[in-house]
Amino acid sequence: MECKRLKSVTIPDSVTYLGSSVFTGCTTLESVKLSSSLNEIKSNLFSECKKLKSISIPSSVTKIGSSAFSGCGTIETITLPANVTEIESAAFSSCTSLKNISLPSGVTKIGDSAFCGCYFLQSIELPYSLTEIGRYAFANCYSLAEVTIPNSVESIGSYAFSDCKSLSKVTIPESVKSIGSGAFKGGPKGINETSSYYDSSTSHLFSGINESHYSRTSSASITRITTNSSMPVITTQELTIYCYEGSSAELYALDNDINYVLIKSGSDSSSGICGDVDGDGTITSADALEVLRFTLGMATAGKVGNAA
Repeated sequence: MECKRLKSVTIPDSVTYLGSSVFTGCTTLESVKLSSSLNEIKSNLFSECKKLKSISIPSSVTKIGSSAFSGCGTIETITLPANVTEIESAAFSSCTSLKNISLPSGVTKIGDSAFCGCYFLQSIELPYSLTEIGRYAFANCYSLAEVTIPNSVESIGSYAFSDCKSLSKVTIPESVKSIGSGAFKGGPKGINETSSYYDSSTSHLFSGINESHYSRTSSASITRITTNSSMPVITTQELTIYCYEGSSAELYALDNDINYVLIKSGSDSSSGICGDVDGDGTITSADALEVLRFTLGMATAGKVGNAA
């Protein structure tokens, strides 16, 4: 569409369908109110809307299409409605200002590159319904410090958390049977002193030194991005994987020379202390609150399970 002067849009509730790429490249669009009758955010619907700051996704939506919000570089927070079950490939890739997102309890799969290049993403709550994390799903999320994989997940795709330079702790349950190559592969130190590259054909973001890791069909799709003050300040962290003895995660850690800590059998907590629900090594009122939330069906994803 590429409406260069469009700043706001209100879609009336009588509208039940919006096609793919309708608002692609509307670089001045700042706010959108969608129809409460929509069932799906189609692919590329808001891709490259670089000034889009806020959008309310109606509760009727069940699916976020591929690259739906790719390149929306000013969105900081997104709330997905409870009915969303699918997040397709590159749905939020290169949302470089996105800091927090909470995934609803019905999501079963996070598509390839879904959050790739979300530099400032600090936290992500993964629901117990989740079974698969796609390739490059959280690659280049430079600010992501800790991830707890819920015990519903069966597979973690190749390079899913690659180049997450602040990532220091990952808890992986026994349910995970497959971990792809490079899933937690780190990048070179000093990433802020180099250039990064974005491949629009695959929605992958990578540093020059890692360019050979990516398959590309056309060099024309490669864009050089010079790092600058808009990038987060990165201190590369040493990763520790918390896992179970004999699990796929332990084997992955051994094969890739990654530090790991074994979790006490029967516990989902990294501390292994009975009653330490949040895994911080102590039993406090916060643990009691998590148990209460779990009882009421509002448990924080991936954190309850050690309150035996």
